[in-house]
Amino acid sequence: MRAAVFAQVAALAMLTFPAAAFQAAQAGIVRKVRTDMAFVQKDSPLQVMGMRSSIYDLAEQVHIANVSGKTIVRAQLGWTMDGCGKAPARAAFVGLPMDLNLAPGQWTTVGRPGITLTDTYRVLNNLSEACGEIIVGVVYVEFSDGGRWNYNLAGTNRFEITKSPEIVDRLSQALKEMRERSSGG
Repeated sequence: MRAAVFAQVAALAMLTFPAAAFQAAQAGIVRKVRTDMAFVQKDSPLQVMGMRSSIYDLAEQVHIANVSGKTIVRAQLGWTMDGCGKAPARAAFVGLPMDLNLAPGQWTTVGRPGITLTDTYRVLNNLSEACGEIIVGVVYVEFSDGGRWNYNLAGTNRFEITKSPEIVDRLSQALKEMRERSSGG
């Protein structure tokens, strides 16, 4: 009899642990978090075209396209975080560098730069924000010829965007392919 009660208590504890861990991440005043991208990021040779979020990473998949005339071999994404609609943001972060082999005009999907739900709620609660907004963009690019492009996110706490028709034209084919792939056709 005692073994059966112990098994039931252990099973109940195992079921409640993940729920309690998730609730701990949401404790505080945060009620909503929105993730967006810096589309079209001014002067960036690499553009973020889209994202998919999950509870594991608010940018679990990031679709990026090379709009430069050179092959990109390494890149780094960054993000800003603050209350909804506030700019410049009060917090900026940089993800880990990633190796690429992205020819001009090509696009790819990269994953999980590290925007965890727990850290997001922690930062937003420390900022006393009930509504959070995360903006993802590019902070570093290295080309196959050794050239580099940097964006000083820590100095600006915002991504500069543009409506450049030239960059949008360069993105059009990649966007079309991305949409076709995601719709299954």
